[in-house]
Amino acid sequence: MPDGSVQTIRYKEAWEQDEDGIIKLKSGIHPKWNNTHVYHKYAKGESLEDIAKQYGITVEELKAKNKINSALELADGDEVVIAKSEAFDLFRNQVQGTSRLLFGTYDKFGQPEGNKFALYRLYMFMRKWFTPMFTNRFGAELVWTEGKTLPKFNARYDWALGKTRKGFYLTGFSAMVEMLKSRGKSYKYLSTEEKIAFRKLAADGLFITAFALMSSLLFGYDDDDDEKWEKIAGRSEAFGTDGYQTYGFLQNHMLNLLMGVQGETTAFIPLPKVGGINFGMDDYGKMLTSTSTAFGNTFLLYMQLFGDVLNMATFNEAAKFQRDAGPYSWEEKGDYKFWDHFLKAFGFTGSTGDPETAIKNLRNSASRIGV
Repeated sequence: MPDGSVQTIRYKEAWEQDEDGIIKLKSGIHPKWNNTHVYHKYAKGESLEDIAKQYGITVEELKAKNKINSALELADGDEVVIAKSEAFDLFRNQVQGTSRLLFGTYDKFGQPEGNKFALYRLYMFMRKWFTPMFTNRFGAELVWTEGKTLPKFNARYDWALGKTRKGFYLTGFSAMVEMLKSRGKSYKYLSTEEKIAFRKLAADGLFITAFALMSSLLFGYDDDDDEKWEKIAGRSEAFGTDGYQTYGFLQNHMLNLLMGVQGETTAFIPLPKVGGINFGMDDYGKMLTSTSTAFGNTFLLYMQLFGDVLNMATFNEAAKFQRDAGPYSWEEKGDYKFWDHFLKAFGFTGSTGDPETAIKNLRNSASRIGV
């Protein structure tokens, strides 16, 4: 500020447009936040104090960046470094690092070291979301202390965020234990990071509970109900069939989406089924026991098509469905499997038009462990 004080503003408010419509940093903002490097052409007779005041930086910064002690070391026309986008680069890295933690790593630069190995790529292809999202929750430095059975979980340095941090599940759980021991009195003594982690952990718990209640109260879905599939089928049959009902069809799709979101929320919680809710233990199990879905949607599917053609050519009964496999005419008993597999190659599996089957598949895929 003109009086020498410092005021904090939102980064988006630090920019304005020039006469050509190109963004530039507003006057008075520290040049380290600029998206381009800032230099000054030295004119004989200028003092370091004059240059520093012109750009809103300190003389000490100017000396450190140019490795000089006084203006006597500069010649007329020399280029003086004012800023090299230090804060801008750090902010960009923090945005990218936060994005990786929340949504997974898809850029080449952020890939884990495991990608060097074929075995890791075999299991993690199309699962690039897993490693950073897992470390966001459980990432820590394990420190083994002599005489202790369990290791200590310490924060580790995150190069993208530029700070040390620990997975918020670990941090939040530790904070929760301390709160239980102190009967809630320790909350006001928690650090800001611990409070944030505790709130995120609590939010996951509340969302899981809310989704379970919504499935039951809004859609009447009970995992232990023996007639749950009949109720879902009673609302609507597959799209394009005689039993199709618009509102029932949409209701079933909404239930399918709700169960999918619930599955994503519980995916990283290493617990088996509890109180009718499937947690992430089955997801970890499938991660370790199955290869990438890319194999099923490409190589294995093409092999199925090739096998279907051979079975048809040799009049083998294996080329036909032995029972009804879906709601459509080409999925009935006695029809050739080839057309069903052929449509899968173009992304049509029937789930979009048949939410009942989609819900069953989602439910069955989430019940490998703990049911």
